[in-house]
Amino acid sequence: MKKLACILIVAAILVGCSEDKPKEIFNKTLLYGKWVVMTEETEEAEATETTLFYVFHSNQTGETWDTSDGITQDDAQPFTWQIVSSELQLLHSIGGGSVPRNYTIKSLNAFELTMSDLFRNYTFIKID
Repeated sequence: MKKLACILIVAAILVGCSEDKPKEIFNKTLLYGKWVVMTEETEEAEATETTLFYVFHSNQTGETWDTSDGITQDDAQPFTWQIVSSELQLLHSIGGGSVPRNYTIKSLNAFELTMSDLFRNYTFIKID
């Protein structure tokens, strides 16, 4: 009986000391609209200027384009999206297939979106 009590106490201590922070849940309706990237930082912390755009529609579809690559909104790449906790999951439609892209949302409000992937941090502002 003492062994069981000791095991329960140790288990309670381990669970209580867990450093896992709950992930924030973001309101997906704040994402609706057209966004342009303001800064893009790599792991080396160098900021680059780009003309990357994302549009998120209420039916969880969207499109993205980068005018520095000569792409306009008329030729934008379509995607579907969803927010799960603090993860923004995009599924890009490319050549009859699809390619997933996942971001971690750091902050989201009616005017600004900050998110990151494995390589970069992005800050977007809403323009429409």
